[in-house]
Amino acid sequence: MLAGLDNINWKEEGNEEIPKYLQLLLSQMQNERAIAHNYLEENVIKISNQNYDEGHGISELLENNIPILIVPFLLEVITTEQLQDKARVLDKLIGLALYKTMKYEGDEYENKASLLDGKIFKETKLFLELVEDSDATVRSSAFSLLIHSPSYEQLRGYLTEIAEQEADKDARDFMLRMLEENPS
Repeated sequence: MLAGLDNINWKEEGNEEIPKYLQLLLSQMQNERAIAHNYLEENVIKISNQNYDEGHGISELLENNIPILIVPFLLEVITTEQLQDKARVLDKLIGLALYKTMKYEGDEYENKASLLDGKIFKETKLFLELVEDSDATVRSSAFSLLIHSPSYEQLRGYLTEIAEQEADKDARDFMLRMLEENPS
């Protein structure tokens, strides 16, 4: 599981604790998973716990390559049968996908944000499968991630159908609101 995790020099990248927390995402113990989620949100994703609204902070968010390096592992975790917090992992990918909306602070960061986006949305097929998951929270998170996809224009018709057919009222309302807020 998480093949290649030990092949990266995480200390050199700036945080040698990352492998431990990525592995804890797969723990059977809810408190260990919560610790892992919180650690990754606070120390890698960062959007949820700081004010990066209106495009501030891309240079801090991408000061190292860790956000880019963790994407394949997050994607692998999502496809794991034992994963119990699929929506929370998808939410991390949403946070990373939002990096491309940050204020321009130089080509280096724009290139990193573009690379990050490419790594995430290479798995668009997986996210399309997850909008039909049995869990409404997972469906909503996958839907939200696809709203930020570079292929959103091509997906919009399909996403509209998904939203209109959503059985869970809260999920349907959320999806329709996302479509309203992102017309094209």
